[in-house]
Amino acid sequence: MGRRVTAAQIQSHVRERRLERGLAQSELARRAGLTRQSISAIEAGQYVPNTLVAIRLAQSLNCSVEDLFGLPSRPARASIELVAGQAPGTRRLALAQVADRWVGYPLSAGRELQLGFVGADALLGDVTSPDDLLCLTSPERVERTAVLLGCDPGLGILGARLGLRSPDVRVLWLSASSQAALGAVASGNAHVAGIHLPDPRSGTYNLLFGRQALARTGGLVVEFARWEQGFVVSPGNPKSITRVDDLVRTDVRMVNREPGSGSRAFLDALLTHGGLPTELIAGYQRTVTSHVAAAAAVAGGGGDVAVALRATALALGLEFVPLGEVRFDFIIPRAHVDHPAVAGLLELLNSGALRAELGALPGYDATRTGSVHLDLAAEHGS
Repeated sequence: MGRRVTAAQIQSHVRERRLERGLAQSELARRAGLTRQSISAIEAGQYVPNTLVAIRLAQSLNCSVEDLFGLPSRPARASIELVAGQAPGTRRLALAQVADRWVGYPLSAGRELQLGFVGADALLGDVTSPDDLLCLTSPERVERTAVLLGCDPGLGILGARLGLRSPDVRVLWLSASSQAALGAVASGNAHVAGIHLPDPRSGTYNLLFGRQALARTGGLVVEFARWEQGFVVSPGNPKSITRVDDLVRTDVRMVNREPGSGSRAFLDALLTHGGLPTELIAGYQRTVTSHVAAAAAVAGGGGDVAVALRATALALGLEFVPLGEVRFDFIIPRAHVDHPAVAGLLELLNSGALRAELGALPGYDATRTGSVHLDLAAEHGS
């Protein structure tokens, strides 16, 4: 069928064109003389078809080969006037045209972690009655919205990029711990769960939990990003916190993540390996519910150390002590793979522009973003 390539070498738009035509993978496979598995692999960017197969696909979808396959787009270049100068180590900019100038705001010094209210789609007239409802969003918009739960701050970038690329669909990102995200997907209350949970036995990330969550329905485990996780400490690391053993010192106060979070599981694995009882750690029971909140607590003097990402530490002007690399994956049940917003998300993961921006975050590795680590068939009869 073709040779294996990385998604960075070529982009497939077959899924987008197929959905525009209202075709299932099996129907496109029949028209092009291929198997459904071949169509799935081509759409996922795992294989590039040879010339004959590409022409058959283009004929079946009534478009050109160039409409189906192409090289990643390169970010546009322009003359930009930096506002407030370029912060050391910062590559990410927010751009706007003001009069006849392009101005760039470096996403640093607190600008990249803005906290605010999430826009509502509806208002309850009576908090006790879900039928007393004022809708602020069209039903069509709601139908084309996919709910994504997870804790990676980089998901904000994903949602923004999808909105620009496919304005007719929306990914609604709501922050949640890994276990809470899995529970929501399992109960049918979300389309995608973002998780970073280590297997206690093998040390690998997410596959054990993905297999468990998708055993009945089937589905995908798709990589979003890898990032450095470690200790977030005050500038200059005044208490010289460099090892997990330092957490049991009487002069160290910790800010922990909530049970069910990947960061809590990461820390607990380190403590277990070091034979360190949690009862000796001051602040172990004090919890916050996000990477940003953990770093903010240290920045505000509420603790001496927390476990979070390098990117959140540097965004708040803190110091970072690396402890390991974490992989953050999406768990997607089979029934949601062809949802228009989820399909758009999966296509966007193979975008060179998205990889470039994620890779510009300190400590992020986006070279394997979009890789399918598990494609699990549904149980028979489910």
